[in-house]
Amino acid sequence: MKYLHSAIRFVPDAARGESVNVGVIVTPSDGGPGQFRFSSDLRRARAIDADGVIANVEAFEGRMDRMFHVHALTVEDLGSLHDELRHTIQISEPLPTIADSLDEALEHMWQVFVPHAASTRAQFRNRTAAVTRVRNCYQGAFEDSPEAVLTKVRLEARGHRLDLDLAVANGRVLELTHALSFELPRGEDLIDRVRSLGFVIGQLRENGGFVTSGGRSVDVPDDVDFNIFTIPPASEHGTAALAEAQAVFDEVKATTIDWDNAGAAAKRAVEKYAQAAA
Repeated sequence: MKYLHSAIRFVPDAARGESVNVGVIVTPSDGGPGQFRFSSDLRRARAIDADGVIANVEAFEGRMDRMFHVHALTVEDLGSLHDELRHTIQISEPLPTIADSLDEALEHMWQVFVPHAASTRAQFRNRTAAVTRVRNCYQGAFEDSPEAVLTKVRLEARGHRLDLDLAVANGRVLELTHALSFELPRGEDLIDRVRSLGFVIGQLRENGGFVTSGGRSVDVPDDVDFNIFTIPPASEHGTAALAEAQAVFDEVKATTIDWDNAGAAAKRAVEKYAQAAA
């Protein structure tokens, strides 16, 4: 399959002509959702950062995560970023590559563009990898009923809003899903996200709510199944963050599922959908 890829470059001072690749973006050429990955090892970037602008890398990673959720990170987004970014963060011209899968394309381009990170666990997988897997599994399982799978979902419960990855609906929402990665080296921002999730799910458990997706609004019962797909931790910080998250999710009756089991979860959702339709 054909993909388009770009390197994410940190350019602290264009006049000096120094740059370091800090990540990669890969998108299917047919317009499907892509993936991105940032390096957790920024020592080379800091070494050329005479002006103290390294924080722009983390800020752009946050922007990419938001873009992934809202737009699914398409080839159009890749082209727009290339045209827009001309300062400390730049995107190389999108170029084609051939691979058997999106994961394979991302891994190959990572090794090409960010080889210096390979010895420091380059494969810190952010949640976009889990979101893509979950979305693909559910959309594949619901191939005969694609209208059942809602993406880019916004949940509202008692006046509180929360952006989620996916919902399964048949007149009403039968299941809500969200993905998190505990493999990342920094846990503080993740715990804040977990607490926000727990709070809004708790509000949902009190009196139900509704979701919106693509102009469509669907009621959510207070006892809806809520699945949290997780990439497991690879450090003590991640293990501690997952333990805290588990306690939060247990309290609001949300189920944590390893992202490797997304296929099995999608099959269960199909069965649930069929039962609701009967």
